[in-house]
Amino acid sequence: MRSARLTLVIGWALLGAPSVVAAPPCVAQCETLLKTGELRKGVSEAGCELRVCQQEARKLYEKNQFEQALESLEYLQPRLQDSPSYQLDRGLVYYALGRFEEALASFEKILGGFPGNVRAASQRGHTLLRMGRYADARAQFEQLFRDPATEGEFKGLRTRSYLKANIGVVKLLQGDLEGGRADLERGIEIDGRNRTALLYRHKVVPYLESGALESEGVMQLLVAYEELSFKRYPTAAQELQTLVKRWPRFAPGYHRLAEILRSYQEYEACEVALALGQQYLPEDIDLRAERLRCVLLRYGPTSEQARPALDEVRALAEVHPENVRLKQILVALDR
Repeated sequence: MRSARLTLVIGWALLGAPSVVAAPPCVAQCETLLKTGELRKGVSEAGCELRVCQQEARKLYEKNQFEQALESLEYLQPRLQDSPSYQLDRGLVYYALGRFEEALASFEKILGGFPGNVRAASQRGHTLLRMGRYADARAQFEQLFRDPATEGEFKGLRTRSYLKANIGVVKLLQGDLEGGRADLERGIEIDGRNRTALLYRHKVVPYLESGALESEGVMQLLVAYEELSFKRYPTAAQELQTLVKRWPRFAPGYHRLAEILRSYQEYEACEVALALGQQYLPEDIDLRAERLRCVLLRYGPTSEQARPALDEVRALAEVHPENVRLKQILVALDR
């Protein structure tokens, strides 16, 4: 079962590397294979460790178990420190842990020997972005976009859309609203399914244009979405809470926060957050619908306590029959 309470706490333990790195669990797998004679012919125990531990680190990364992934990678460091694939794995793990200086070092080590490595270059751009080095991040993404070899590297036209979207986001962070909007629209033109371009063009740019959000808030939103991608929901919720507190007329921040709180069954907190949003955006029917959804979930739609909310949903749906959120609530109630 999910925890009954959502604790919004964040912190990384930035500890120095120990002088002796303990063997990670993957080493025991190779020892067992050696003892039972199951080790493939021609493969030494050391060779087994290189393969198994790197594979294990990648599996742990995919499971968002970043500290454990780093343990496997640290064990391999003396033997694989010059391997581009190893440095990429290491850089990705460092990035996920918020250790951006170390992530940057890994990506730049790859590029020192293989300057055409698109994955390392793009990750370098993201790392520079998180470090607040916007001009350097923009230059990295623009360089990749100009390079003809990039298009055929791994996703063709979708790669160009991805790069344009990132250039657009950086421009928004730099306060270049017109340039950012143009690049995001170009990213959508290249690939209409580009979620990053669609998010920032349609759910961020309008609020920047109206003054309801400023460029500093774009970074908080970016961090929140990255935390969600790493399944660190409490940290994402904390970022969004800070975001809407500073820019209380930024409606998308409330909606994303509400989704997280609902996933933790924090229905009362969800109701409170959206009620705050309604104070600043009283005409926003979507915020009102989402608040009522949280009330119904909190009490149960058939309970006496939920009756006023249920009546309000039905009345709103009559006035706003085109509203998607109200339709969703009513469909769920009919199941």
